[in-house]
Amino acid sequence: MKTNRQTAFTKASLLCITLLAVSTQSAYANVTPTVGKWSTNSKSAQNQTNNSTDAAAYSTGKTRWNNSTDFLIGSTTSTSTFTYSNVYNSSATWDGICYYTWSGGYISGARTYLNNYFTDSYTSSLRNSVATHELGHAIGLDHNTTASQSSSVMTPYTKVSGVARTEYPQSYDITAVNNLYAYGFAGVQSDSTIPETTATGQTIVEVCFSWAEGYNTLEDLYKAADVVVKAKLAKTNSLTNKTGSLEGIATENSLKVQKTLKGNATLTDEQITVVTEIGESSKFQVVSDQLSPLQLNGTFYLFLKDRGDGTYALINGDEGVVSKKDGKAYKHVKYGELSEDQLEQLK
Repeated sequence: MKTNRQTAFTKASLLCITLLAVSTQSAYANVTPTVGKWSTNSKSAQNQTNNSTDAAAYSTGKTRWNNSTDFLIGSTTSTSTFTYSNVYNSSATWDGICYYTWSGGYISGARTYLNNYFTDSYTSSLRNSVATHELGHAIGLDHNTTASQSSSVMTPYTKVSGVARTEYPQSYDITAVNNLYAYGFAGVQSDSTIPETTATGQTIVEVCFSWAEGYNTLEDLYKAADVVVKAKLAKTNSLTNKTGSLEGIATENSLKVQKTLKGNATLTDEQITVVTEIGESSKFQVVSDQLSPLQLNGTFYLFLKDRGDGTYALINGDEGVVSKKDGKAYKHVKYGELSEDQLEQLK
C-alpha cells in the first residue's frame, strides 16, 4: 500500500516528466526546417562579389556558421558549385536569394546573392544578417516561420514592423545544422525523395527568398503595395535571358484587371503583366515554396510593386496573392480565409 509521501513523490515525478516532455516538444517545434544537405560536412565557397563590403559581410557570415556548428564553410578562388555574390535588382522585394540544385539526394550546387538595391542602405548589422541568412540556406536550412525575429537568423524577413532579424545563428538554427551534419558526419544519409530533374530532363532548381520587409497584417501589406487589383489570369509566358542562366528565368503573367483597389484607376478593364521569378527554360525548371505559379483563368486579389518598366511584381511572392479556394472563399497563405467584403474594404 502506497503512503501519502510515496503518492506525492510519484505525482511530482510524473509532473516533472510531463513538463520535460512538453518543454522538449516545444523546443524542437521551433528548430529550423531543412531543405537538404551536402554530401560532406565541409564545402569551399567561391567569392564572386564585386565589392569589398559584400565580401566582408559574407566572410562574417561564414565565421559565424563555422564557429557555432559542425559544418565548415571554406574558401576557394577556383570554380565552385557553392558561390556567393551580389546583384542590383530594383524590381524585387527580396534582399537576398539562394538557388539550389541536387544530385544523388544531396545538395549539388548553391548560389547566393545579396540585392544591393536594399543592402546598400543597410547598416553593417543588417547586411551581415542577410549574408548569414543566405549562407544558412546554402548549407541546407529552410526558413523558420515559427521563430521570432530574435530567435532565428533564418526567419523569412529582414525586418518586420521595424524589428530586425538577428544577425547571428541561434540555437534553433545551430541544432538544425548539427542534426544534418553530425560530428564526423556519422550516420548522415542522402534524401532520395528530393526531385532532381523533370520528366523531360530539365534540372530542377529551388529558390529561397529573404524578403526585405514582412507585414503583420493584410492592412500593412495593402499600405506597402503600389497597386492592388482584382484580376483574372489570361495567359503566361516563360522568360529567359540570352545566356540561358537560371538567374534570368521568370514568368510573365498576363491578367485582365476587373477592379482597382489601389493605384491607377485606369488599370480597370486593362491587361497588366506581373513578372514572377520562377519558370523554365530548356535546361532548368525554377520552383519555390514561397512563390507558386498563378493558375490559368484563376481570379486573384494581387498586392503589387511597380517594377518601373510597365510591369509589376508580387510583394513577397505568395504573400502578395489572395486566391479563390474551391470557387468559394478567398484565402491568403498567411492571413487565412477572407471574404470579398474584407478585401474590398482595405484602406
